[in-house]
Amino acid sequence: MKLRNNITFGNIIDMYEEQSSYTFDSRQIDELKTGYDNGINIEAYADPIINYFMMFRIRREIEDRRQWLSNPKDQCRFAQYVYNEFDGLQLDELAIGLSKGVNVDVYAHRSLNHEEMYVIRRGLEMGVNVLNLVHNGYELHEIHEKLGVDNFYEIEE
Repeated sequence: MKLRNNITFGNIIDMYEEQSSYTFDSRQIDELKTGYDNGINIEAYADPIINYFMMFRIRREIEDRRQWLSNPKDQCRFAQYVYNEFDGLQLDELAIGLSKGVNVDVYAHRSLNHEEMYVIRRGLEMGVNVLNLVHNGYELHEIHEKLGVDNFYEIEE
């Protein structure tokens, strides 16, 4: 398969290998090729120091969240969260946040569970950083009261 500018998959791999002075092994090449063929931005995980299993995981996590990760830059940022071993529900919140254009760095902490991430993300979508409220142990209903919102789930997404 050739891109519009006549760059083939092989040319792309050669470029990455030249930049890193390292050669991908056959399993890494297979993962990169699968991602490339599936329309994933392989730049998100085309690093020879990433083993093939982590490449597989990054590719699959991006593919599973394609509805939120259509932007190639978001795929690259998201790959770092997979690499840092956030769990599946946390990854959902991070992918949704990337797609909504919120600053996911505010809540990209493995110590936060997905529900806390959700509350922080929804607050950011409203233009309010509620991270301190979450960290200070406020319950969800207390955060709703402070923001004057009855229920984050009822806010139009």
